Amino acid sequence: MSQIRVYKAKIMKIDTLKSMLKDRDIDFTENKPVKSYRTVPDAAVGFKLPGWHFPIAVKANGEILYDHWQSEASAMDNLGEFIQDYNAQVISDEASTFATNVYQERLADGNVLMTIQV
Repeated sequence: MSQIRVYKAKIMKIDTLKSMLKDRDIDFTENKPVKSYRTVPDAAVGFKLPGWHFPIAVKANGEILYDHWQSEASAMDNLGEFIQDYNAQVISDEASTFATNVYQERLADGNVLMTIQV
């Protein structure tokens, strides 16, 4: 059954999200309703990851709303990986204000290893 769900993490830096979407050539909408099973009228950003049937909505308060009905089996993994990449980017951006070097490496198990040199 289709229903809107709330992801446990939040996206608090909307500009970082938009930059990531642009870098990955993922179309997105800004400050428009996002339509899935139910419409999210107050979405700050709406986008559709590969393998997803419905778009994902991110509200201004960082809340992530999604409906993965009729999406590919790997859809939730795609969202989890995307959120992990977002978090790594936020950490990298923050660390670059005081660090001399920031490195990111995706490991074989899908995790991201970050090295920050101060």
